[in-house]
Amino acid sequence: MLKVVLIGVSGFGNIYYEDILRQMGKGNVRIVAATIINQAEEKEKCKKLLSLGCKIFTDYREMLSQINGVDLCMIPTGIHLHTPMSIDAMRSNCNVLVEKPVTATIQEVEALKKCEKETSKFVAVGYQLFYSDGIQKLKEILCQGELGKVRCLKSWGTGPGN
Repeated sequence: MLKVVLIGVSGFGNIYYEDILRQMGKGNVRIVAATIINQAEEKEKCKKLLSLGCKIFTDYREMLSQINGVDLCMIPTGIHLHTPMSIDAMRSNCNVLVEKPVTATIQEVEALKKCEKETSKFVAVGYQLFYSDGIQKLKEILCQGELGKVRCLKSWGTGPGN
């Protein structure tokens, strides 16, 4: 069972929160800690997480200093926080799943790559649409050969509202 920690449950963090609960229901994941800076606004989520044995923190650094043996730190926060939080998580012996875009600058990407090498941990970037029902169905059709042998694949993508 994958042991995870989560930094943030509001905004897009709610998607991660719901996914974690769904995976817990399947026995795939156990959330051991979460950082929630707006606990007064997220009372129900805090209550639910506490009922699952999850420790709640207001500071992610404090959370990282108190966890041990965690497989993955999930970081669905603001872009400006991705790099420092990811580096802190890797230095705390956690692999990282961070939301896109991974960083704001190429220098931050280089800092993450350097930290990956130093810690032997990884940073994975979540691209929500890769796991959408439509994309997964397309993958299934392609893998089963329903459209014949794939010789070339090109794509063009836009986001919602584009």
